[in-house]
Amino acid sequence: EQKQNGSSEEVTFTNYLKYFGLWDKPYIDDSIYKHKEKSELPHSFVTAFLSSAQECDCWPKNIYWQACNYIEKENFYILFVLRCCDFSKNPEPRYAEKLILTYDKTGKMIDFRSLGKSSEKEGNKIEAESNSLHIGVTEYNIKKYREYTVDLNGKIN
Repeated sequence: EQKQNGSSEEVTFTNYLKYFGLWDKPYIDDSIYKHKEKSELPHSFVTAFLSSAQECDCWPKNIYWQACNYIEKENFYILFVLRCCDFSKNPEPRYAEKLILTYDKTGKMIDFRSLGKSSEKEGNKIEAESNSLHIGVTEYNIKKYREYTVDLNGKIN
């Protein structure tokens, strides 16, 4: 049993999901990245479930992860996480990077993508329908539009 800060919270995928809210709306917008008050993920859960998504331009001690919401599909989960950086290795302001991650029902990561960063200088807007899993992202600082689709196996294209 793995423990975090002396607590007896076991590091399981079920306990990981408890940090997230269940998204039950028929649409996806920026509010899917709103989070509960105590949603910062403990290091043990970051290590266990976000290892593939950890590479970024932030100093490790200046990064923290906010659990936001998740959508449950028949064969996988889609999780929405903020990767927050207070002090970057590059000369840029603090930012929160919007990530989308997919996991199979056992908690194994299938795929992940960054949907963009939000900071004082840049930002983006997210729009989609929960059922179609076709996600449009508009980066309004550079007026760029990107689309992502989550296929039936949980891969993000």
